[in-house]
This record gives sequence, C-alpha cells and structure tokens, in this order.
Amino acid sequence: MAVVDSIFGHARAAPDSLALVHNGQAWTYRAFAGAIERARRAFAGQAIGGGRVAILCLDGPLDGWIAGLALRSLGVTTVHARSAEDIERLALNAACAVTTAGGAWPELEAAAARADAPLVLAPDDLCANAEPAGEVEPLPSTPPPMPPGGHILLTSGTTGAYKKVLIDTADEARNTPRRFAMLGLTPTSVIDVFDFGGWTAIGYQWPVCAWTLGATAVLQQAPDRYRSLATPGLTHVLVQPQLLAELLAAPADMAPRNDAMALFVGAGVLPLAQWRAARERLTHDVRNMVGSTETGTIAVTRIETPEDLAWHQLCDGAGVEVVDEADRPLPPGQAGVVRVRANGVDAYLGDPEASAAFFRHGCFYPGDLGVLREDGRLSLQGRVTDVINVGGDKIATTPIETALQDRLGAEAVCVFSVPGQDGEAVHVAIQTARPVGAAELKAALLAALPAVPQARVHAVKAFPRNHLGKIERAALKAQLLGEDTPGGGM
Repeated sequence: MAVVDSIFGHARAAPDSLALVHNGQAWTYRAFAGAIERARRAFAGQAIGGGRVAILCLDGPLDGWIAGLALRSLGVTTVHARSAEDIERLALNAACAVTTAGGAWPELEAAAARADAPLVLAPDDLCANAEPAGEVEPLPSTPPPMPPGGHILLTSGTTGAYKKVLIDTADEARNTPRRFAMLGLTPTSVIDVFDFGGWTAIGYQWPVCAWTLGATAVLQQAPDRYRSLATPGLTHVLVQPQLLAELLAAPADMAPRNDAMALFVGAGVLPLAQWRAARERLTHDVRNMVGSTETGTIAVTRIETPEDLAWHQLCDGAGVEVVDEADRPLPPGQAGVVRVRANGVDAYLGDPEASAAFFRHGCFYPGDLGVLREDGRLSLQGRVTDVINVGGDKIATTPIETALQDRLGAEAVCVFSVPGQDGEAVHVAIQTARPVGAAELKAALLAALPAVPQARVHAVKAFPRNHLGKIERAALKAQLLGEDTPGGGM
C-alpha cells in the first residue's frame, strides 16, 4: 500500500490522531489528508501526467511532503531539490519544476528553462493547517492512469553530479515493515527527523514509516532544531554527529533529558566523548545506525560500552559480506571490501557506468573496508579510496581517526596521504575546541600512527561537510594543501 493511502486510511479510522508536528504546530491525520487532497486537485487540474518526474523546489519539509504525496498519488515520480541549480544537476528527462507563485527561488525560472523543465505551480497555502469540513474525502476510486509514482533519493553530490536511487511503491511496501523492527516503531511512536530533506534516506524513509503505522513524525527546521526535543511523548530521534553536537550545546530547558527516548546516530562515526555526553545529557539509550541510500539500514547497535562504537550489530537479513579483491568471501577477522546483498535497488537511475561499478553479482559495493567478527559483528575500517600508503602498506584511516579523536577529545579528525618525492606524505587534520599541547599531540600521534615517522598536522576550525554532515575530503585536501601556513609535525 502506498503511504498516501495509509495516511487517508488513518484519517478515516482515527482522524484526530497526531500525524505530525511541524515547527511546533500539531497536525492531525484529518488535516494532513485534507491538505494532500487539496494539493492533489490543484495538480490534477494542470494535467501534469503520470510518468513525469516532478522536481520539488519548495521551502520547508512540510510543503515538500504535501506536494510530493499528492503528486505521487497521480502517478508522478518526485525528487526534492535544495536549490535552483539542482534542476540541471539532476539531469532528468521529462521533468517539471514544482514551486509556488509566492515562494519561487532566485534563478528558478531560468534554471528550469535551461533544463527544459516546465514550471508547475503548487497552491501558496500548502501548509495552511485548516481542517476540511466534515469527513475526509477518500482518494478517488478510479485509479490514476499509471501506478503510484516513485520517489528519488540522492547520494552525495560532492563530485558535481548526484547518483539517483529510485524507490518505487513496491520497494517501499517491501522494506518499510523491516524498518519498524529496526527502530522498534509502534503506532504510538513519535519520531523526530528534524529538517533532513526528502532527498535523504533519513528525511524520506522514517516519516514514511511513521505515517504507514499511524505514528507521528516531528519536522523542525533550522536554526533552532533542538526545540523539537521538547515535543511531548518523543520516542525516537534520528541525527548525525554534527547535529548531535548542536543538540548537546543547546540550552538545557530546550533539550531536556528524556530516558524514554532512543537516540539513533547515523551518517558518520560516533565519537566516544560524544556518546558519553549524549548519555549524560539527553538519554541513556543511544544507538548507532549504519547503512546507505542504496541498501537502507544494515546495522543498529545499542551503545552500552566503548567497544559497541566500533563493532556494529547487523540487522536480521542484512546480507553483509567481507570479500577480497577477487570477490571471494573472507573468514572472520580478515579485513576486506564490504558488500551488501541488493534489496530492491540494483542500479542508479540514468547512470549505467556508476551502476556497473557499484552493483555487481546481486550485491551493492559501498566502497567501505571492513572486518566481520566471529559473532557476526561488523567493524568499518574506512573508505577504500581513503587508505593511506605507508612504506608500501595500505592502512585504513577510520581506526586511526577514531583513536586520535577519542584520545584528544577532538570534535573531528581526518587522516589522508598525498604522493611526494619521498613517498606518501601523511597529513592529520584536527578540529578541537580545547588547546592541545605539543607533548600530548606527539604522544597521541605515536600511539595512533606508530609506523609513520613524520606526519604533518593541521589545526582546522571547521571541516567542509556535505548536507549529511560528512567530511568532504577532497575539499579539505584542496583547502589544506593550498595553504602556505606552517603546521605541526612529529
């Protein structure tokens, strides 16, 4: 069943139950379904046509959800954009750009014209929280000309182009119930996804879970995202390390402790100091998530000891293997390339070259190095492309970065190497708010990098990051290696 059908079903069965809280404003399922139906009628009158892709150029997550669900019920596939330039970067055929007359982005009309994507106007009052009179009208019994449209998720666009993952209705129906079990969701759950956009897996998949179950999704836009932690009955919070740092720095009355709340941290390594601070400040129940846009979540680990930060508990049926360069499965304890059994998605939309590189033998190869333990737990060792070359030995960076980060109490650490006349030169970039003395730094480097005779150290005020808070290593290298300022060393 499509999520829009679930929303209308809950609106008929329990119209006054809470569907969402947007910037502190509560919406019942009746109000939510009514807004979707009003948008649906407005779009139906514009003859968009099933099979087209609608690029949602709308401010705010709720506008995008209302318009997107209305369009999907008409057989239109949707994708969320973050700026007008995304219209061209997405490189989609048969696309239209959806906006509102009162909220069009700068340069939107020109970008849409260059991409041959006609403008479609959504109602200006998409987020008008007005209860429709009487009973919620069901979606028309006559099916749309095509099956319900899909939704496109985007991987990192740091290379200048997005890789696009199409989630169709069948994929969604198959995988959404699996996510209930992963997060421990029930119809009474209240799930905070902050302002993660609908182009991300967290921003799209977890609200779908909530509305399929009849639970509540919390959407809170920046700059005061921490305010959503005061939502009554909050049970699930989904963050990444950068957002968690923001929550930990929030005023105590705006981010109260709630041990009935499970805090899920994904999209990056959870530092030891941050885990301890979250347990002390926010909730005792802190969990780490591992996954990708292509496969969804593959591991959820409740962090009880520091060891749990490094060794992830795989979800049932995750289909994870560690293989050698010839794609042969490796025994427990040996490091190799991680691959995950494909689960519905087996290619990137419109990109056969990238599809061939990442999807092989019925599996997705995310580009990670890892080790499986005898008990089935997985330790990620970093990206295949991020290993450093020391004396001819290739060394994974993640364990080094984690060790330095924990020992120095740093906000973030990034280790990389670049070719030089005398071999690979190792660089260590450190972001820390507290001063680190030369002796402390040298001892930490010797412990984490015993095989490296010398490393160049860079103090960084803030790392360049993508929209999920992940460090953009290419941008960092360009930033640091282009500087002519002296750095530390050992």
